[in-house]
Amino acid sequence: MNRETYYGVLRDFKGGQFESISKDYHGMCRAQDEMIASLQAKGATIKGWKIVEDKNTFIISPIFDFQLANNHSEQFNLSDVTGFEVELCYQASVPDTEQEVDALVSASQPKVAIEVMREKINPLSHIGCDFFFNYGIIVADDVVVGDFQFNSNTSDEVFEYRSTDSELLAEKQLFLKKGLVECVRRGYQGEFFFMTGSLNGMLEAKTRLGKNTILSHGQTMIRFDVTG
Repeated sequence: MNRETYYGVLRDFKGGQFESISKDYHGMCRAQDEMIASLQAKGATIKGWKIVEDKNTFIISPIFDFQLANNHSEQFNLSDVTGFEVELCYQASVPDTEQEVDALVSASQPKVAIEVMREKINPLSHIGCDFFFNYGIIVADDVVVGDFQFNSNTSDEVFEYRSTDSELLAEKQLFLKKGLVECVRRGYQGEFFFMTGSLNGMLEAKTRLGKNTILSHGQTMIRFDVTG
């Protein structure tokens, strides 16, 4: 599977016209499942899920193998991407039953991740069937503990985050729980990354030109370049 084939499947899909997740949840899940099956038949492998909430209704959206970027050497061009979102990400294996989910969530530890955003592919599909503008993800190898920062060599602005904030962690673990439950319900088994939502909104790609790093206690967790 490559990005061109992926874009073609999303662009040509005719069954993605919905009003909202909360109103059209079941139909949207069926449409997603149809697209996922088509992509898997062409060789794609699911590596993770983006968890999205709309009026207390949660839905998952797939992240495929070719969308998982190198966490220390990736380069993105402004013509391909629109921005970057810093997130907390969890790696977990989907259990056989919903009753096992709480124990997995309690034992989970967050990693830092970047979601790379793109333009919409199919102008007719709801964003849930356009897979929420996801171009790819970058996930740190190690669990993050305490504070971390997002820096760019072309800007003096530093974004500070705290992974030990109990209220924030409770919110992100709720998203993880909902994502695991959705995987159980929809029959997606395996070990996946679970992206739990932006910590400070999307940072436009044009503001991140140059070398970008996520640092925690002096350690480089993620490094990537943005070119024009």
